Amino acid sequence: MREFLLIQNCLIAQMFQLVCVPELDPRMVDMEQAKLQKGVDQFALTLILKRLTIWLLETACVTLLLSFLLMILAWVEETGPFVSRLGLAHDMLIALAMAAIFMVNTGYVLTTAVSRIVWRSHSFWAYPAVAAVLFLAHLQYLFREASGQSSSERLAIRVGGACVVVACTLVGSWLLRKWAGRDSKKADAMAGRGSS
Repeated sequence: MREFLLIQNCLIAQMFQLVCVPELDPRMVDMEQAKLQKGVDQFALTLILKRLTIWLLETACVTLLLSFLLMILAWVEETGPFVSRLGLAHDMLIALAMAAIFMVNTGYVLTTAVSRIVWRSHSFWAYPAVAAVLFLAHLQYLFREASGQSSSERLAIRVGGACVVVACTLVGSWLLRKWAGRDSKKADAMAGRGSS
């Protein structure tokens, strides 16, 4: 820590064009700066990978819960491909495939992946709100392209789907905050900004 403070003082002195401490080797300053930059780069890459992992878990959870929602709505209506004589497993696979096809074909997967990776808000609820808006926008695109649902079915899918997305992304945001919070404390300590 003492060496870091000497290096920091030397850099400040160089900024103001003052004389550097004579016992401090300038090569040491360059090595310490390189180590610090490498640590910052590694932290940024780790955070991106963590955001991507959380997004993948959120997407899997949303897909599964949307398939449950589709099955429940089909059972309430007692129509559609989910009320079959082939059994619950068959119906679940069809609903899962339909939810996955919706998420991939409308671009929901791509837009949420980009949003999760680049989103840097400190607000806990901001990304879930963005994800819900993206879900509703992509769902509207699907409803415009495909027909056959009544307005009550569309409303149920909109409300239920938005609730599923918000719930999954809230949990994902909480997990990311817990998971990335430990690493940001390590990065702060590494950069000499630890809390005293």
